[in-house]
Amino acid sequence: MLDRYADDTHYKGGVLMNENLGCAATMLSFSAAVPDPDLVPDWKQRWLHRLEHMPLLAKTWMEHQTRDDYWVRGSVCEDYGAITAATFVVGGWGDAYKNAVPRLLEHLTCPKQALVGPWIHTYPHFAVPDPAVGFLQEALAWWDRWLREDSTAPAPMYAHRPGRWVTTQGWPSDDVVLRRFGLGAGGCLVGGDSTQRESVSVRTPLTAGTGQGEFCAIWVGPDLPTDQRSDDA
Repeated sequence: MLDRYADDTHYKGGVLMNENLGCAATMLSFSAAVPDPDLVPDWKQRWLHRLEHMPLLAKTWMEHQTRDDYWVRGSVCEDYGAITAATFVVGGWGDAYKNAVPRLLEHLTCPKQALVGPWIHTYPHFAVPDPAVGFLQEALAWWDRWLREDSTAPAPMYAHRPGRWVTTQGWPSDDVVLRRFGLGAGGCLVGGDSTQRESVSVRTPLTAGTGQGEFCAIWVGPDLPTDQRSDDA
């Protein structure tokens, strides 16, 4: 969100908007939805717990009628420099958030691209008015450029592996940065100087299963490990 206080559904020029209540009612309806029993085994317990604890957002938002610290979190305009990843900004001239596109292009210093058209508050490839634009194709091209990594499908042997040779002046290279991680709550990695510790048992035997490959891969045959997801299953 570019500016949660002044450029969202809450306050414009310090004046309370009716959408402040409408958006809160929408979020209340979404939050009260029943979890899918096929995906969440303990769906009823989770649902009841959510119903008992979910906030009334209209009340929260109306308790912060001035630009206080509540609105800082999630407002990109507070620190444009915090965004360093390549950013694809999409918006519509008929959307309430039309200001986000030009302001982000103006202030972001990371790689950036914008797509904006005469659309309302929905995805461009099925928004009105027509004609539509190939938004999915544009998004795929952006992801291919900034997110796709070089990879090769698992195979028991390779006659050729694409890539390039690199050299370094000694080891460890000056380009290598040592970062220490520990296991935190829920098995998540915790970086930095965190002292949080949790005992976690991890057992992933890579040397077991039909896809493990040979202990010592030699040139006499297809000996390398393959995709071991079937063994994991």
